[in-house]
Parts: sequence; C-alpha cells; structure tokens
Amino acid sequence: MSIPFFNNVLAALGKRVNYDAVVNYAGNSFAKDSWKLIQEANPLVKPKKISSGFMDLLNKAAPKSDAKTQKMLKEIDWAK
Repeated sequence: MSIPFFNNVLAALGKRVNYDAVVNYAGNSFAKDSWKLIQEANPLVKPKKISSGFMDLLNKAAPKSDAKTQKMLKEIDWAK
C-alpha cells in the first residue's frame, strides 16, 4: 500500500468519524443550529478540495526554460 493511498484512506476515515459524531446532534433538542452543523460536516455536500498530493506537486512545478532548451526546441524539425 502506497503512502498517498494510505493518507487518502485516513482522510476519508477521519471525515466519516467526524460526520458520525456530528450527526448525533440531530436528536439533541438543546443543540443550537444542529442542522447547520450536520450540513457543514457532511463530506458529500462539502465542496471537494483537490488533494494535496502528487497532483499539487505537478501543478506547482514550473517547466525549466533556459536559453539552451529554447535553442534545442527551435532546431527540432516538428514536421517529421
């Protein structure tokens, strides 16, 4: 099992445990704004944030462009 997969499993488990804990407020008549708390903790309703893993690393990586690379790109015959 890879580390990113394991981290994703732990994140999903944490969301599930958090939601199960918050849902118990539905039966508590003394809890203020219990429905709002439940909806905020619901992982299916929340907008998903892109996981901070390999894709973030790729998005942050900028292609290296120097004079030598530009010269090589100009010399390549793209019509082949």
